[in-house]
Amino acid sequence: MTPFGIPVLGRCALWIERTISKSSSGQTVAAVQLAPVVIPIVVAEVLTRSMTDALRQLTMGTIFGVGLLWLLFSGWQIKRIFPAKSIKADRYYDRKTKYDLPPEYADSESATEAEQRHNR
Repeated sequence: MTPFGIPVLGRCALWIERTISKSSSGQTVAAVQLAPVVIPIVVAEVLTRSMTDALRQLTMGTIFGVGLLWLLFSGWQIKRIFPAKSIKADRYYDRKTKYDLPPEYADSESATEAEQRHNR
């Protein structure tokens, strides 16, 4: 999938998808969203110290603008990936995990299954 027909965004989307799907940690989500924003800001802050104020403001404004776009794009990707990941985990629970629990939980159902039953 190439979002908006732009190959670079397709590569970024694939990287986000792979990173998020391998981990269940909220820290990974924060790292995916914030590391590509914070690191360039810190590097630019150090490198632009000797520039004039106008050029420095232009540079930092550009970096903040690109950072905002990244936050929006990665947030959209994460919002798109999490429901699919949740459904996959719920199906695994219905097939395997609930039978490893004590017997009184064996007849339980996942949130996805309950929602589907409710919508029928």
